[in-house]
Amino acid sequence: MATTYSIQATRANLTEGNSGVTVFTFTVTRSSGTGTGSVAYRLQDLTTNASDFSGATSGVVQFAAGQTSKTFSISVVGDLVVETDEQFRMLLENPVNGTVLVGEAIGIIRNNDLPTLSIAAMPTRAASISSRAAACSTAR
Repeated sequence: MATTYSIQATRANLTEGNSGVTVFTFTVTRSSGTGTGSVAYRLQDLTTNASDFSGATSGVVQFAAGQTSKTFSISVVGDLVVETDEQFRMLLENPVNGTVLVGEAIGIIRNNDLPTLSIAAMPTRAASISSRAAACSTAR
């Protein structure tokens, strides 16, 4: 039976944080531990952009003989920007000694920033009437 590679989002539905990085984790498995093998991965933006990430967003997962599971991480940069939740896709490609069975997994960056609301003081009706009365008596 031919060896297959699959990817799974194992820790990839997280809030982004306000600073620093939040680590999203993906697991690549292969159906057989016979011999060595490898498969490349890369990030595909769905609703994200390059500024959402820090560090490598692509690479190669190497399997030694006997290994059937490996993880890799993607670092998401925290910010204070109010935005909708964002998504990115991790893709598997270019398998060596096998084929790709499940070739994509989704990461979801949950927004944790809330919009701010500022309230300005409005003049009261009494103050407005008082100002008009003063203006009228000054005009006479």
